[in-house]
Amino acid sequence: IDEAMPVEHPAVLFSAPNGRFETRDGAFIVSVTRQEHFVAVCRALGRADLAADPRFTSRDARIANGPALIDLMREEMARHDNASLHAAFRREGALGAPVQDFAELLSDISLVHKDYLQFSLKKTHG
Repeated sequence: IDEAMPVEHPAVLFSAPNGRFETRDGAFIVSVTRQEHFVAVCRALGRADLAADPRFTSRDARIANGPALIDLMREEMARHDNASLHAAFRREGALGAPVQDFAELLSDISLVHKDYLQFSLKKTHG
């Protein structure tokens, strides 16, 4: 995902905000499907007031006001670094994570510890 999904994207028509947002030191993926997810994201960003904004108090309201919401999310996400955002998202139960390149993915201790990464030396094609 190269950037926050445009408001016309089918995933945004289902809910908002979703997609990739730039941070001070990289990028972060956010996923919101239900209002409680949005409330958690707002708390993680230190902007609990956004969850009470009438433009964003329901899924339908967030979708209808998608352009304003995406603009606010871009501003808020850019104020934070990935590590502090990741910690805040985990603390608040918000759905999101830093975007990792391949080397970061392979060295992610949480993935290694949970045995999520499996390697094979067997040739699978060609």
